[in-house]
Amino acid sequence: MPCRPPHDRLLWPHSIALLVLATASALLSACSLTPRFERPGVALPSTLSASRAPAGPNDGKASPNSTFSPDEARFIASFSPDGEGARIVAAALASNPDMRKVASEVAQARAQRASARSALFPQLDAAAQRDRVHLDDAGAQAMLGRDFTSATLELHDELDFFGRLHALSDAAAHDYLSSKAAQTEARGALIAEVLGAYVDERAAAEIGDKAREADQAADVLLTHAEKQHAVGTLSADDLQARRDVVTKAHLARMNADRKHAQALRYLQSLCGYQLSPPSSNLASLGRTDSMSQALASLPSDVLLSRPDIVGAEERLRAANANIGAARAAFFPSIRLSSSLGHVSPDLGHLFSANTGGWTFLPQLDIPLFDGGARRANLDLAEARKHAAVADYESTVQRAFREVADALDERQAAATRVERMTPLCAADAARLQKAKARHAAGLEDPSELLSQSIDAAQVQMDCLSAERDQAVSRLAVFRAFYGVDLPSPPSANPGRG
Repeated sequence: MPCRPPHDRLLWPHSIALLVLATASALLSACSLTPRFERPGVALPSTLSASRAPAGPNDGKASPNSTFSPDEARFIASFSPDGEGARIVAAALASNPDMRKVASEVAQARAQRASARSALFPQLDAAAQRDRVHLDDAGAQAMLGRDFTSATLELHDELDFFGRLHALSDAAAHDYLSSKAAQTEARGALIAEVLGAYVDERAAAEIGDKAREADQAADVLLTHAEKQHAVGTLSADDLQARRDVVTKAHLARMNADRKHAQALRYLQSLCGYQLSPPSSNLASLGRTDSMSQALASLPSDVLLSRPDIVGAEERLRAANANIGAARAAFFPSIRLSSSLGHVSPDLGHLFSANTGGWTFLPQLDIPLFDGGARRANLDLAEARKHAAVADYESTVQRAFREVADALDERQAAATRVERMTPLCAADAARLQKAKARHAAGLEDPSELLSQSIDAAQVQMDCLSAERDQAVSRLAVFRAFYGVDLPSPPSANPGRG
């Protein structure tokens, strides 16, 4: 059996140490700072047929006015005087995932702005290092071996002579302001959407009540007609005509119930399925409004403070700043690096006298050839600015159209309600007179039931008109939300 060479006996302990070091490194590298993933819990009803989730610990305990700006609180209070609208909107703002998503995007933009701004300042790092090289051969150890410990402070800075870093910082700042404007826009849109869903649910509920009244009257009408047909006072064709009326009334009731269920489900979804069923009267919603005429006479440039226009302008400013950064990349850059520290062969005397030292390393980078990358980046930045200009123009034009349409619809809806109100009152009065004649034996029951069905349809038309009026006021609120109006704050429908 051959003997082991002497140098193997020397290398064997080092191999064991190397193996131990590799094993320790592998075990330590298994550590992770990644947070544990947990699937988010979503509030949902227990069954697909339900419309509300089980009550949570904070259900019904929120303070609505504490979540609103003064202008929002004034508008919501005038739109829904009984306070139910404020409760619903507060629940939506607290639980709607879209608002949390927008808030997260604002936080991302804020962090990106801070990251870009940090490049304007010098970077200071601390480092500690142990450098040891040991060779078994004495001659090699004398020439190449070393063993020393160092502790240094390292300073790095880029002199921004041509404004590249400032341009990138400005672009990130404008992106952040754009995200803040988007958050304001999303808040106004959600408030209008929630109140609109609230109006739709109340209108659907009251229209459903009228449809059920008509359906019940139709059933009574059919029963009376069948009795008349049985005694020979009503023909088979007339009986079939009454049955057709009953069928239409029954289908109308089913359709009204379905629409109300859909409206309530949508309102619940906006509020995280934690909302108690509303109970307000539709007639109390969105009736107070004295601003439409005054708003229509305002100059169109007041819309420049709308959140969507502000956001488009900030995106344009960011695109313009990125052009400056792309242009600065064509010029030389100067970087300064310096370190200050101590180096010693003995850790115990690391910070003793005569162990200190410093280095200074300026660096000049001159762009010579990059295959056209810098030119392409500049062309890209300029193209993005052109797109941002077009986006700004279209945003301004869209805002003007939305405001003009909302004001026109508000006026038209108010006119419809104004003209239909006496019609509904007159129709209700006629029905009451018919009921009085029927009580006195002067009105045919079939005629009374037919009038009841017709009156229910007229009342449903009036409720639809009231619904359109309330929704049109919400459209005005949405169109002017966040706009700095010259009117008194107490009458301002859109500031928030």
